[in-house]
This record gives sequence, C-alpha cells and structure tokens, in this order.
Amino acid sequence: MVYSRVALGLMLIVLLLLSSVSKADGGIILVPTSVLQAVCVTESEAADLDGDGLIDMIAMNVPVTGTKLLYIYPGTAPGEWASMPIVFSLAAQTQPWGLEIGDVNLDGVLDIITGDLFNATIVCLLGSGNFNYSTIVTSLPGGGGFGLTVVDYTGDGLLDVLIPGSWSGTAVMGRGDGSGQFVADSTLSLPGGPLTIAAADIDLNGLVDLVIPYSGGGSATIGVLRAMSPGNFLPMETYPLNGNYGMDSIEVVDINHDGYPDMVHLDGFNTGIQVRLNDGSGGFGMPNVYPGGDSNPHYTASADFDQDGNVDMVLAGNTLSSQSTTIVIYKGDGSGGFTVDDTLVSADCYALNTADLNGNGKIDLLVSNGNLDYVTPYFNETDVGGGGVENDFVRADCNQDGKINIADAIGALGILFMMGGDPDCDDACDINNDSTFNIADPVALLGYLFSGGLAPAQPFPVCGPDTAPDALDCEISSICP
Repeated sequence: MVYSRVALGLMLIVLLLLSSVSKADGGIILVPTSVLQAVCVTESEAADLDGDGLIDMIAMNVPVTGTKLLYIYPGTAPGEWASMPIVFSLAAQTQPWGLEIGDVNLDGVLDIITGDLFNATIVCLLGSGNFNYSTIVTSLPGGGGFGLTVVDYTGDGLLDVLIPGSWSGTAVMGRGDGSGQFVADSTLSLPGGPLTIAAADIDLNGLVDLVIPYSGGGSATIGVLRAMSPGNFLPMETYPLNGNYGMDSIEVVDINHDGYPDMVHLDGFNTGIQVRLNDGSGGFGMPNVYPGGDSNPHYTASADFDQDGNVDMVLAGNTLSSQSTTIVIYKGDGSGGFTVDDTLVSADCYALNTADLNGNGKIDLLVSNGNLDYVTPYFNETDVGGGGVENDFVRADCNQDGKINIADAIGALGILFMMGGDPDCDDACDINNDSTFNIADPVALLGYLFSGGLAPAQPFPVCGPDTAPDALDCEISSICP
C-alpha cells in the first residue's frame, strides 16, 4: 500500500502523544485583563445599570479609615470600561460589606444594595437609569457581617434581604416594602457566626429555604433551614464539617441534572471543594472531597464556563496579607464529580462573582482583590465550539479538500499540536463522533484507513447534516452546497 510506511510512522507518533496528552483543547481558559483601581475592594459586581446593553462595573471602596465609597465604572464597549469611576458616598454605614444588584422597587431599573460589617444597616441606591441614585437607609435590629443576600423569600414579588450576623450568631431577615426600605422580620439564632447565607428551594416545594454555614465552639457546620411557609422554617438540620474554618461563600446549585440543588463549598481541611448531593427530599448525603486548592481557601463561584451543560467551580484563596494566592478551576462532569482543570496565580481575593462581561455569550469571572486596591476581570477564552452554524459536511474530511485520506489525519494533528487554532468545520474533524475534537479523532481515521477500523459516522462519505447535533458546528463547508 502506498501510504503504509507513512501511516505506520504516524500511528507511532499518535501513540506517543496519547501516552502524554489526554486533552488537546486546553480546557477552561480564564485570562486576566486590565484591572480597575479602587481602594480596598471587598466585593464587586457587574451589571448593565443604565440599559445601554453594555456591562458596567461596581466596586465597594472601603478603606479602614476615611470615607467609604461606591465606584461605578460605566461600560464603554464590550469588555471595556471608563478609566475614571462615578463615585457615591456610603457614609451612612460604619464599614460597608456585602454588595448586591437588583430591582427593589420594580421600576425596571437595577438598584444597588449594600450591607455593613458591624450592624444591620442596609443602604439602597435607587437607580434612575442614568447613573443618578437616591439613597435609602434602613436600620434593622441585629448584627452585621461579611455578606448580604438579596432574594424574594416572602414570595410577594419584592426583593428582601438576609444578613449573616457574623459577630452575633444570627441571621437577620428584612422584608422589602417596594420603596427601597426593608421591614424587620425574623432574627434567627445560630450556634455560631455565619459569614454567608445561601437561598434556594432545595426541596422543590415552591418556598425559599436557607443554607447557612457557620463556625464556633471549635467546629464548622452547615445549617439547613427548610421553609414550611414564606419566611418560616422547620428546625435546623446540621451537617458538620472537618476542622474549624469560616466559609465566606457556598454554592447551592444542581450539579448532577436531577433538578434538585446540591451543596458545593470550600473544604478548608483538605484545601479543596466538598460536594453534598441532594437526596431528592431536601436532605444532603455524605460529602465527596476534591482537593487541589490553595492552603487558605476562602471563596467559591459556580458557572458553566465551557458551555457543556455542566456546572463548573472556581475556588480562590485569601492570605489576608496582600500576598499572591491561587484560583483553582474545577471542571464538572455533570454527575456530581469535579476534576482540577487549571490553576491560576492571583492576587489576594476577597470575593468572586460571575457574569458575561464582554457580551460574547461566555461566563467570565470577576475577582475582588481586597486591600491590593483593584478589581480583576478574567475573560473566558474557552473554546466552547458550537457557534450555532450547522452546514452540511462530510465527516472525516477535516481539511475540506473533498477526499478522505491520510492528509485529513495529518491536518488534524497539525491543528491539535502544531498550528493551533480551530478547523473550519469542527464536525468534519470529529471523526469518532464523540462531540469533541481531540487526538482520538486522527487515531480513529488512521485505524479506518489502514487497520480495518470502523468507518466514520454519518454523514459519510457524502454530504449531509449532523445526525446527532452537539456543541460542535460546521461554520465553513467548502465541499458541500
């Protein structure tokens, strides 16, 4: 056979590559871009505040001494922001901590809500749509803390507030009245100090339940309060944790596609993340631990960064001393498991948030870098495939020359390991039809051409549509009409 020696050589190369490479697409890619300056950023958010279609940045500027401020950086283009912020005073608060965005008065314009570290004072900046705000202050009974949660726990269509009383061992609840003020509701006593409160319908009964991690007495625990009516809860169910550490954030999200929210949070004992799957009744099973994080993990965030339909996780550390730390990206497998996909060097982190910052349809990461005095946007440059273009194509004709031969395998290997970039027709290069383009595809083609392996899946050997549409697409098909 004319190509036998060449093919044999290529097969040996492929086998060597397979021994050292399991994934050629680089996984989830989050790339830091230009930072936004603000003094001691404890939290930042991203939202279109003025309705112009561009994402604006919001940062809490809370130096230990001096005036406490809120910075807004208007979006000037997708992924770009004004160099000089619009500044608003937060003088009504002792030490602002906790930042949320929402439409509290139902006028169609997003408002800004901030909490306080030392008391239950809520400042609501009511938006007008042009970066002009009126300030509404509410003082609730109880203590303040390191977080703030804004959610409609009453079910009346108005946003309410939940304050973790980090110093008082309480959870303070305030019902929104629709004007920007909040009316004192229940104050829940806890056995320890909480740093955050998560709200979700964990038993799917239409009511908002609370998940509250707290620490005290030499141990850390997650408390779950299931609602029996809006704002009224059954006795707390507890899930003890290894070690005694504070938990600044917790994700309550469905990670295994059964419809029930699960718990994913940092594991300070094993320096990674811990997963507890919902049992379908609002209870949670034994934890699964996935190590790989910083020695002092503090913050988590969740999103489907690679658009494969599965929830991924991000874990960030905080040294509390303005040093470098790490951001660990965990890829979710859709069944409740995670693997470390990448580790990034970062400045000290005080909070993580996610949003599509540049309007390209991918979820990006926003990192608040605390007393290092800036906010860092991380743009998502993951090759997610699937641009929605579904031209007819011929599977295995990776180089789009109208022939199926060894040149297609060589071309695929070149893209994967030498030239980089993307093929014009991802679907055509997905030779084994497993919904990914990687080294297994040229292996499959060489096996078919020279070793009696299986023929590529349809459409093959003539033009046709993808018989099993997936995230891959065919943007350019030079041989199919």
